[in-house]
Amino acid sequence: MKPLEWSRAKSLFKPEQRHKILLAGLLLFLGAYRLLLIQSGQLYWPDEFRYLHALHLLDELRKGEVAQALYWVFGAEGGVASRPSYILFSLAPAALQGVANLVFDVQPTDATFYRIPVVANVAVSLGLTGTIYYIIWSLSGDRVLALVGASVHGLLANTNMYVRHLFPYDTSLLVFLMSLGILLAGQANTGRPLLRAGVAGLLSGFAATTYPGYYLFILIPLALLLANRPTEWRSVAAFVMAVASVGIIWEGTARLGGFSFIGASQRFSIISFTPESSEGVQGAHEEGFLFLPMYLVEIEGLAGVALGLLFLGFIAMAVRGGFDRRQVMIVAAAVLAYLIYATAVQVFHRALFYGRLVHMFIPVMVLAAMLAVTQFRRPSVRYGIVATLMALSVISFVPNAITALEVRFPKDLGRELATTLGPGIKICGLGQQPKNTREGSQEACNVFLENARHLYPLPDGWKAEPPAGFVLVGEFPHPMQFRPYWFEGYTPSERKRLAADPPVISLFTRLRSGRLPWSNGLTTVTDGSDSDARALTARRQGIA
Repeated sequence: MKPLEWSRAKSLFKPEQRHKILLAGLLLFLGAYRLLLIQSGQLYWPDEFRYLHALHLLDELRKGEVAQALYWVFGAEGGVASRPSYILFSLAPAALQGVANLVFDVQPTDATFYRIPVVANVAVSLGLTGTIYYIIWSLSGDRVLALVGASVHGLLANTNMYVRHLFPYDTSLLVFLMSLGILLAGQANTGRPLLRAGVAGLLSGFAATTYPGYYLFILIPLALLLANRPTEWRSVAAFVMAVASVGIIWEGTARLGGFSFIGASQRFSIISFTPESSEGVQGAHEEGFLFLPMYLVEIEGLAGVALGLLFLGFIAMAVRGGFDRRQVMIVAAAVLAYLIYATAVQVFHRALFYGRLVHMFIPVMVLAAMLAVTQFRRPSVRYGIVATLMALSVISFVPNAITALEVRFPKDLGRELATTLGPGIKICGLGQQPKNTREGSQEACNVFLENARHLYPLPDGWKAEPPAGFVLVGEFPHPMQFRPYWFEGYTPSERKRLAADPPVISLFTRLRSGRLPWSNGLTTVTDGSDSDARALTARRQGIA
């Protein structure tokens, strides 16, 4: 079928040049937005602290302590031992942080210190967009659909929400997609199939050990190799052995320090969970099979609905034989991976679903949606579908993007308060559990913040009475008002509570009159009376 064209009118650029220019424009737009996004948010989630192990490793290597350096990869608490490739990929930004500290005196307490690794996240996320463009183009032969698919994926809330945080998800997904891209390039250029399969296997192995939650993605490049007719079993064997070799390399490295990579990995895998061990873990087992469609509707909105419908259209068309073997096998492998995981969640209670796991399946959904569009023979219909999908993507993107940029995180709020209030003012409550938040507040603290932390588990209530000698000055919207975060370990009942009663960060101070020297005009309680506090709570005015 003839690919879609942008226009039949004459242009200063050849079609290939136009696509490159438009792709470059898309990358510039997404890059600019994400650079704005990363101005805050680092080290909000507990899992982000795993990144610090890369800094510790470099510090130990600097001191010549190899065994202790291996400890920070394979021996320390927090599940890092199952993701050694994440530490490996984190060494470059961690080294840049060290240079910034030594040369420019950028301290770990400075906000810019942890923006260095998230700038790398932005680059990785743009690499994802470019790789998705290449994969869709390789499988559809249509550059317009490739650009539309890359745009749709790039505008999704799920695509953008992890960039500002020190997470391995985008890195793992990019390396997996690169393995798929290498195999697709090899099918276009049939030279050295064993080498390509081996490289793809190595990449898949490193991707799986970057974030073990995505290891089922290995089924997708494997399915592409099996799609060949006749099946190139030597290539399949090369791929499998290359994947296994990564595990062998990491196990051997861990043994040098007296640790075991394989043993640690079993504790963070579906197959190692018992029903008892997954009880009480964040999330809900009953959402297994419905988690992905529910996420698309509640978080991605109209764009998610359209994407889901086109994906179902691909399934229906594939049953009728509308696609070639490669296209079907890739999507079928992703569906199989989803069903395996959903079964482990809902039937066997050996895992749980989160938005970060949805992250793995969305690129294949976008691919399937674009392939479904190719089956409509009338160009006007295809143009209409593409235009509608792009419009819905933009409509869904704008409110999500605005809300994401407005999120104010506790650490950033603490730095703003410290700068505004000046030296000698002690701020308490940042990152502390409720029991510890008020300890010493009567004597040691001038200002303290309630709920200025990651809210898990959820407290009984957001509102708290001021301690003796303090007054409620105002409230800030808590980051957990950002809806995509609700799908990162919260149950349906907890999400309903977050929707019905949006959480806030409460600011208390010893000042009883006048205004705080606060540039954003924070509402104050001038006399500390209960009536004023209730009025402030009722207004619940956030600070933009």
